[in-house]
Amino acid sequence: MTSLYLHIPFCRRKCPYCDFFSTPDASPFFARYPDLLVTHLGQLARCGTHGPFTTVFFGGGTPSLLSATDIARILETVRSGFGLTDAAEISMEINPGTVTPERLRGYRDAGVTRLSLGVQSLHPEFLRTLGRIHSPNEAIRAFEWARVAGFDNLSCDLMFGLPGQSLETLEGDLDRVLGMAPEHLSIYGLTLEEGTPFHHRHSRGELRIADEDLSALMYRRIHE
Repeated sequence: MTSLYLHIPFCRRKCPYCDFFSTPDASPFFARYPDLLVTHLGQLARCGTHGPFTTVFFGGGTPSLLSATDIARILETVRSGFGLTDAAEISMEINPGTVTPERLRGYRDAGVTRLSLGVQSLHPEFLRTLGRIHSPNEAIRAFEWARVAGFDNLSCDLMFGLPGQSLETLEGDLDRVLGMAPEHLSIYGLTLEEGTPFHHRHSRGELRIADEDLSALMYRRIHE
């Protein structure tokens, strides 16, 4: 398997738990980034980087801040410079608060075959705590729009061990997301990464997360 990861380092707003590199999309660098990425890919192709790729993954940051036109141009550069296998999986992370039906159809037409939706929770209070820009209804709506746009391979991200989260509220999230029938589900525990606002708040005693016993119960329940 030969794979390509493309990092889109921009966010509408930085989540306080995230330690991945990203900058605000208000930066003037944001408008230039697709051109620079296409140039970089062309340089790599001329240096003899080998394809064809079986998977391409747009991660971030928030890749869904890019237009469908930009995604199409980037993928065409990959296709012409390296090649893509006939059944290549083209994945893209999306923030539910940044998409419309038209944008999702554009991503599908551009060649994206799989979406990973950063749902994280379907409880509004936890989304606010996490600094997410979408609501529970917007997450569900984005999932439904993706289906209408023709995506038959959808993944959802959920988090556990959140401040104030109980086993019951986690089960509520699991029931609702499983009821949406995604093809894949990623669930990961909140970690306090050094240098993040959450880490600073926790070190000052201003933020309490689930203790080890509760986190273990949540982990087992997720597997069940």
